[in-house]
Amino acid sequence: MPEGTPPSDPSSPDPSARPDAAPVPPAGVEPQPGDPHPRRRVLTSAALAVALLLGGLGGYALLRPDDQPPAESLTADPRQTAAPTVATPEPTQNASARPATTPSTGPGQVQVVYEVTGQGRADILYDDANGEKIWLDAVQLPWRANIRTDRRDHVLVQVSRTVGTGDSMACSVTIDGGTPVTERVSEAAWRASCFG
Repeated sequence: MPEGTPPSDPSSPDPSARPDAAPVPPAGVEPQPGDPHPRRRVLTSAALAVALLLGGLGGYALLRPDDQPPAESLTADPRQTAAPTVATPEPTQNASARPATTPSTGPGQVQVVYEVTGQGRADILYDDANGEKIWLDAVQLPWRANIRTDRRDHVLVQVSRTVGTGDSMACSVTIDGGTPVTERVSEAAWRASCFG
């Protein structure tokens, strides 16, 4: 044993294993000056980050309950599948369907005759037997329609000029064979209207 070296006493504890001694940092980690426990600081920071993350997700779940899946979907058996829902289309008016010439409730008490005169083609709007508006595009003139209705307050025919319509055009409404209500317009006007 060299001189000046104290004999090692197997019963004396290792100075680095003393509780008040600073731990030796692992290889590649630089200890911070004045920080006696660098490993504890790293572990504490990691634990704090995980706690913040979990707390933030929990807080989000509390603030946004609408975004949570319904409870029954969490307990449903994944082997069971629901039958697909098939949307039933709404009934639509068939483009080839004809306007009503008698009301849906019966033959109708009021006889109405619509007439449009002129040359070429024109757009026509009129009320059918049920009081529904019917629009006809580019109808060859002259045009005529007979209906029976219970809605005397819904009797109307209108004619609108299109390209190629002649110099003048006119509409006419006759109710129960009475005197026709007529409007005639020249080429300066674009529409004529007749009401019952």
